[in-house]
Amino acid sequence: MADRPTPTKAIKAAAKEAKFGQKEEKLFEKGGKYLTEKRREEVPSSYFLDQENRKYPWKTPDGKANEKLLRAAYRRASQYHQPGIAALAKRKLAQYFNVHLGED
Repeated sequence: MADRPTPTKAIKAAAKEAKFGQKEEKLFEKGGKYLTEKRREEVPSSYFLDQENRKYPWKTPDGKANEKLLRAAYRRASQYHQPGIAALAKRKLAQYFNVHLGED
């Protein structure tokens, strides 16, 4: 029988392929500590695409733009029919990371 990867191995391989830094891995693997309500209140509202509601973070807690957060924000905003947020995430991806997503 062929050696099939277990779900855990597949998840670890995907995380490795995504090239998370150690700091980011810890941030995301523990349920996104950055996304706790207390942590949201501690960082400036400019770290969020929806500044009024402090939703869709796009910068890490240390203030660095993060491609993975922007991609996640784009996907969620598209999923929940928020074209303004999706367009903003798309513009920031192009501006900060030279990533150009296809037309919606």
